[in-house]
Amino acid sequence: MRLLTTVLLGLSWAVSAIAQDSRRLILEFEQGTDHSRLRSDLASRKGVKILQSFTSKVFSGVSLEAPFDSVESLQALPPVARAWKARTLQLESQPSPAKAQASSSPEYNIHGITNVDRVHALGILGKGAKVGVIDTGVDYTHPALGGCFGPECKIAGGYDFIGNSSYPVGNEPPMPDNDPADIRGHGTHVTGIIAGKSNFFTGVAPEATIYAYKVFGTENAVLEDDIIAAYLRAEQDGCDVITASIINYSGWEDEPWAAVGTRLVESGIIVVNAGGNYGATAGPFLHSTGASGKYVLSAASIDASQRAIPGFNATSTLPNNQSSKKNTTTTTTTYPYYFDAFNNYRPWPTPMFNVPVVPISLNTTDENQGCEPFPEGTKNFTGAEVVLARRGGCFDGDKQLNLEAIGARYILLYDPVEMSASPAGNAIGLLALIQWEAGVAMIGAIEAGRNVTASFDLGTYVAFADAAGGDPSSFTSWGALPDLKIKPDIAAPGKNILSTAIGGGYETRDGTSQAAPYIAGIAALWIGKYGGRSVHGPEFAKALSAKIIQSGNPVPAVSYGGNPWGGLASVLQVGNGVVDAIKVLTYNTTLSWVKFGLNDTAHFQPSQSVDITNKGNTEVTYNFGFAPSLGFELLIPFDSEAFDITPRVKGYGELQPVNMVPSVQVPGALVIGPGETKTATFTFDYPKGFSNLPAYSGKIYIGGNNGEVLTVPYFGIASDLRAELGGIFPRGPLPPSVQWPRIWLGSEYPFATIEEKPYFNFSLEDNARDCPKLHTFYSWGTHEVRWDIFTPNYTESQWTYPPMTGQNGYVGSATYWPARDHEEKFDPATDDANATFPFPDFFQYRNAPGLFHGDFSEYWWFGKLANGSQIAVGNYTMRYAALVPFGDPARSEDWDKRVWSFEVVPLV
Repeated sequence: MRLLTTVLLGLSWAVSAIAQDSRRLILEFEQGTDHSRLRSDLASRKGVKILQSFTSKVFSGVSLEAPFDSVESLQALPPVARAWKARTLQLESQPSPAKAQASSSPEYNIHGITNVDRVHALGILGKGAKVGVIDTGVDYTHPALGGCFGPECKIAGGYDFIGNSSYPVGNEPPMPDNDPADIRGHGTHVTGIIAGKSNFFTGVAPEATIYAYKVFGTENAVLEDDIIAAYLRAEQDGCDVITASIINYSGWEDEPWAAVGTRLVESGIIVVNAGGNYGATAGPFLHSTGASGKYVLSAASIDASQRAIPGFNATSTLPNNQSSKKNTTTTTTTYPYYFDAFNNYRPWPTPMFNVPVVPISLNTTDENQGCEPFPEGTKNFTGAEVVLARRGGCFDGDKQLNLEAIGARYILLYDPVEMSASPAGNAIGLLALIQWEAGVAMIGAIEAGRNVTASFDLGTYVAFADAAGGDPSSFTSWGALPDLKIKPDIAAPGKNILSTAIGGGYETRDGTSQAAPYIAGIAALWIGKYGGRSVHGPEFAKALSAKIIQSGNPVPAVSYGGNPWGGLASVLQVGNGVVDAIKVLTYNTTLSWVKFGLNDTAHFQPSQSVDITNKGNTEVTYNFGFAPSLGFELLIPFDSEAFDITPRVKGYGELQPVNMVPSVQVPGALVIGPGETKTATFTFDYPKGFSNLPAYSGKIYIGGNNGEVLTVPYFGIASDLRAELGGIFPRGPLPPSVQWPRIWLGSEYPFATIEEKPYFNFSLEDNARDCPKLHTFYSWGTHEVRWDIFTPNYTESQWTYPPMTGQNGYVGSATYWPARDHEEKFDPATDDANATFPFPDFFQYRNAPGLFHGDFSEYWWFGKLANGSQIAVGNYTMRYAALVPFGDPARSEDWDKRVWSFEVVPLV
């Protein structure tokens, strides 16, 4: 069970400090198992405590605490189909929100880029669709969310699995009830994206019905079995769509959360999950676990076409003696402003109304105004006005401090170029940037003899076109999965998204947390128009998921800094492109569920096929083509002279685009009659002349003479993944004794290596600690990690899988204590020596350091074995190993491993 800290706290790869039982597991039972009897049998095992029961046809099993059992021992029980460790998950991380109590921006609309606005114009608004939102709950009192909770309300139902508890952090238990009221805001924002509606704000499916499942209390943590319980509760409640913006990084489709998601799709429910927000920091091949299910829609993020920027009202008034019928006495204009660029466009924290606007100069061409300290005797401001000055000539903060020295407290700078304020760190008042035209207009009004005032009410937002609209969001997590399956699937707006906030207001948030509910809303539009599983049967969900993926329109490729790269964004970053609702809702052409995963050169899949169905009333001729995305050489290879650890995957900021174009043989034109289905087959050959994990991707185009164009994504690696990696563990530039993985011993620095001191007694005394402490990085995700103990004469020729105690020299698996924040000490007053995790570990994500640095995994062994016994004094061999890509665990050569001999000596 591991946890990743949020982006707000910086990217961390260390094992979490969440306090929880380290032996919490999830078991799936074989179909037809006597659930009650097996629960009773399990409960009779030493130390076992049943926590939750799952009795759905989708997933039958339990979660339990088992201090004397491991995944392997429980999975060996005949009625148990599969066992997993239950992990701790988080809300999908995002920047701090910008809040407002209302909005005066009726023109705010981000739906043009997805054609949702065209679907709304057809009168399709999602009525009748049920969407389950698994999140922090919802503020159902919000006017834009219906203002009530219950069967007749927009928020018609749901459940609170946690209550306002800190669970699973600390020792506070969950306090479940039937009221999913939100205390964190994330779920309220997500819900508004799907179904919010007011006089200025419209969600994707404003007439959909919402069921809210609250799985977070006061802390940003939830256990995996609670997520599964929420999924199954949504199924039980009849939801057509389930969306979750929750993360844990590993990326294997056979993990329990991902597997349950896929089975729900197979049962007739659309499932969407956020792909994650670590694209900018971690680079490719690190993707959200829940989004990794085969049929789960993994959401990538693009920048919205508009930003909701805080606005102020500038009122221009003629003096009473100058007003006439020809001269309007009062005019009011709303302008956007940028305050504190580091906090996501939040408004000034103080409401002000009808404050006089006073320019320091009427000369709009002098950018140096205010750059020098004002001479003594300069007329002071009172602090009760808004001071207006042109930007430029010096740093914003310098100009701000010079104006504050003569009494200014509220300052607006108008700029002809950009809108990004940099206030002084030691300023007293507030500084914001406004548009050039706003500053010039107010100065012009003052020159004409009008009085100008400004009002900042915390509640005015203005729609502001974003030049980056439609680009990939820099934070959106890249795929693919460690086994090279294609993820993410499809992109939607996720940056600069205005939606509902707790307390009746609105806020702007960023993240694939916002893209996932957007995609769920489009699914709800389709279901509201055509019906769900009750009408079409369970197969419809897989078909609708395919329609959503295959609707994708191309997205431009941009650098880490947002500069155009002059090609199409990689499938690894944005999936099949930005979702197109009009294609999803109105096209008569449908394709089978397929993504063209070409794999690497050692496992190349050159032949790919898709079934095309014409559901229209007339014959259609289909033609084919392909459009390559930009490619990338993703690996920094092993370099014995490099200061950095190698090999490793590059970070986003290290990527350089390359034209990688495969050879593709496309079929000739296909004529398909009404109601007919035909198969189109494509033959690929990977691009040659590249190395270091060359990732190539793009789209196959399928266009009919009826004007309908759909696409299928393709992706491959034009080299041998396993050969180029050379293993899971990075190497150099280090001597053999401190290569990864490595083992240290001792209580004080400098620590001894196990090569220097191959004996220990497992003492935890402060000044005499003598237990092995293993450190390692992983250059690539691995399905299984093992720390096994054998008799002293063990050789690799004895390897069998799974190893059995007493056979072939196998003694047992080690357990580990996860040192928090790489602690140097074990403190008996606060640390629990029994809070250990058993090996093997599964679904390990890559954490090798890169551009923004990872953090090594750390495991302390106190001598306990996975069966709960303490290892005896004597001589042994230990083997630490990770399964390589596409590896067969029964083959010794398919494990990247290090082996040490050691002795357990008596504890004196």
